[in-house]
Amino acid sequence: MEMNAWLYAALYSCFVTLITLFIGLYQSPKLKKRGEGRKRPSPTDLFLVLLFSLLGGWIFLIYCFIEDLNYIPYEPPSPFRVATEDLIEQVSIESVEAQSFIRDPLGAVPSLPFGHLNHAWETFKEKALPNNELWSFKGGWVDEFEETYSLEGYVLVAEDGPGDFFFTP
Repeated sequence: MEMNAWLYAALYSCFVTLITLFIGLYQSPKLKKRGEGRKRPSPTDLFLVLLFSLLGGWIFLIYCFIEDLNYIPYEPPSPFRVATEDLIEQVSIESVEAQSFIRDPLGAVPSLPFGHLNHAWETFKEKALPNNELWSFKGGWVDEFEETYSLEGYVLVAEDGPGDFFFTP
């Protein structure tokens, strides 16, 4: 358990002890003035208040300690990367754009390659270097909840392997 938890426990114990002493020693001047003087709590009452307050704090501390023992650190899933074995075939930008051109008779989707995703496609194309090849891919990815996804799209391949990718719906 971290030192912070012990420090908080010690501070909590001191705080409860001080509050209990304050309750035991304080007598309201207003009540004393009116002659209605308040009876000070007995030492047994103070002891019970102190005991239950401290016990509640320590029970909480023990609970935190047990939770600490069961703690499994969070490991984020590895980001998706296109592996060389996921590559399907080399394609050209022109053939991809011709194949993915959207023709919507109602005009709800722009008549562009990939429709509403055209801006993302254009951004992807800008990343291409002259020596990069465009390949289609289909690969799998497992997220943090052990769910497996089948992802496909296009990837820019350089001499050192697959790089930037674009998912297709």
